[in-house]
Amino acid sequence: MDPHFWLGSPPGDGQYMALQALMGPKRAAYYIYAAKSIPADKALEWGIVSDVLPREQLLGRAWELARFIADGRQVWALGEGAMAWITIAMLRLNAAFARHVSVLGEAEVHVTVVCPAGPGPTAPMQVWNHAHAVYGPAGSHRSGDVSANRTVDLAACLSYFLPTQARPLLVDLLQSFEVVEPRHIGPDGVIRRRHFTGHDELIHTWAKSIGVPSEL
Repeated sequence: MDPHFWLGSPPGDGQYMALQALMGPKRAAYYIYAAKSIPADKALEWGIVSDVLPREQLLGRAWELARFIADGRQVWALGEGAMAWITIAMLRLNAAFARHVSVLGEAEVHVTVVCPAGPGPTAPMQVWNHAHAVYGPAGSHRSGDVSANRTVDLAACLSYFLPTQARPLLVDLLQSFEVVEPRHIGPDGVIRRRHFTGHDELIHTWAKSIGVPSEL
């Protein structure tokens, strides 16, 4: 809560500008002018904070982050939710194109996660997720590209069974990082919206619009 206007004092410490950048000018104006507290779940959704934890877990998480930063290792962090979303969207778009050119049927799909390269030594890739209530690394590091190949039914990718077609590809990609079980698509082919942290409403709207199953 910003108490400036509540106390009759104009804000001058930069908080208003920071909140405008993080949550947009209209939301920032509402919470600052009305001197309202920002709920923790909204702060996480809007990117104001990175983690929301019970009080008893705060110190442990702070030390975990401090040790990770002090270790100095650099990685390319791959969000597991992003990998799931992109895999589903990729299959949907390819199936839509196949329907457009009248070649629906089975197809061999090849997916590659390319390790970014730069002028210096290439950092390894690692999957990150919220498996332990906070966003952090999961599985092992991988240096170099990671690939998966599966035969998919393109017609099914335009139906209720799209997540079922996407899950084997996602399983193969994640197992390359020693992440055994996908958290975002269940074995029954249902999208688990609660694991797309901060994006539940967006995933719900998207899944409903294309007719695929999802649950909180």
